[in-house]
Amino acid sequence: MADDFKSGMERGSQPCRPASAGLTAEKHEAMRLGLTEDIELARAAPGSILHADKIAWQYGAAQEALPPVIAELESRGLLRREGANWRVAPIDREALLPKLEVRFALEQEVAEAAAGNVSAINRQEVAMLVGNLRRAALVGDIDGYMRSDRLLEKALAAASGIPETAAKLSGIKSELRRAWCAQNRLGDLSVPADLSGALVDAILNEDAKGAREAVSRFVEYLRQSM
Repeated sequence: MADDFKSGMERGSQPCRPASAGLTAEKHEAMRLGLTEDIELARAAPGSILHADKIAWQYGAAQEALPPVIAELESRGLLRREGANWRVAPIDREALLPKLEVRFALEQEVAEAAAGNVSAINRQEVAMLVGNLRRAALVGDIDGYMRSDRLLEKALAAASGIPETAAKLSGIKSELRRAWCAQNRLGDLSVPADLSGALVDAILNEDAKGAREAVSRFVEYLRQSM
């Protein structure tokens, strides 16, 4: 990948967008999600520079409006300020190994809690998301796969009823997702899709033990693939 992250619409090659002094809640969320996807899916390569003027132009905002939006990504360790711009944090694979163990403990807790609260799960929505995962895996659509994976994570976290634990898990999964994508962007998605499906099946069957085992298999897969 190139050292610098470049938007699909380069400044100067398209008509200028009007920049607002601030961001509406809708634009704020669109920027947050867009930048998160670019980093997690390794479209913005680890170590590359995100230029403030390009980000502002892409989202139709004044540069002064960017810091509050990006503060969350900085707090999660995904971005580092570099002058007027930001650098995508490099991936320290050795530091990720202890986080796999933390994910293991947190995800087991969330999965068990969700298995004990199945009535709070929208079965139709979860079945659709698992189906989307499998279809994306079949055609190698990693962007679509990860989008469905995040939505599935959100649905199960809500059902767990332990928001603080789920929030900690989400942050760690974000870091691990980025490392996995950087290493396996063109890899086989069928294995993680099957592992996710097995976890969901166990939860929907109110099988706490099966959910714990499914989490264990997924974490072991991640350990070997990263």
